[in-house]
Amino acid sequence: MEAIIAAIVTGLFGLAGIWYRHYLEQHKSAAGQASSEAAGPEPRAPKPTPAKRAESARTPTAERTKEFVFYREGSWWIGMVVIILLSVAGALFAGWLAAYLSGVLAVDFPLPDGGWTALGIAGAVWGIVYSVIGGLGADDWVEMFFPLVGPYENIFSPSDAGDFFRGLLSAPPVNILVGIAAAMIAGIAAENFLGADLAGVFYLAFGLTVFVGIVWYATQEAW
Repeated sequence: MEAIIAAIVTGLFGLAGIWYRHYLEQHKSAAGQASSEAAGPEPRAPKPTPAKRAESARTPTAERTKEFVFYREGSWWIGMVVIILLSVAGALFAGWLAAYLSGVLAVDFPLPDGGWTALGIAGAVWGIVYSVIGGLGADDWVEMFFPLVGPYENIFSPSDAGDFFRGLLSAPPVNILVGIAAAMIAGIAAENFLGADLAGVFYLAFGLTVFVGIVWYATQEAW
């Protein structure tokens, strides 16, 4: 039952991501159409290909012109707190789900001492990243929440394999669950074949997965 609930929640996040992306595209398209009508008719452009649409959706932040400067808005600071709390809650949920699935799969690998704290810290760091990236790409405070659901579009509707894996490493709380799984596999392998300290390998692998996910996500979204 818990696995079914987790699958339903993940699916809802995916649908929300696709819907939110569609909403933003429609919103920006309507704003662009209003400004074109005020400026007069322009030559009709050819219909963009999927590749062009994907490239347009990733327009560098520095080229965007907007009046919304996120760090000057009180709503952004409030939103950041909300996003961090949601990210931490998602990370802890991922830890609970990993513990449940390890029991179902008969894999004896509980989180090491301090593991829940590590998950909470990772969730908080991701929350800050989501807040900054969302603020950089936002035209108003509502759009700053897009990073919480936007990466699910890369999972459910990827343009290539890179998009899919980037979605796995950046969509909350799937990214934390992937990090836990990678750390568990690395820890078990290192303990059985190398005699290494399981907890140390777990923290190293988990931290590396989180780091790669953040760098990959931030460089694609902010630059």
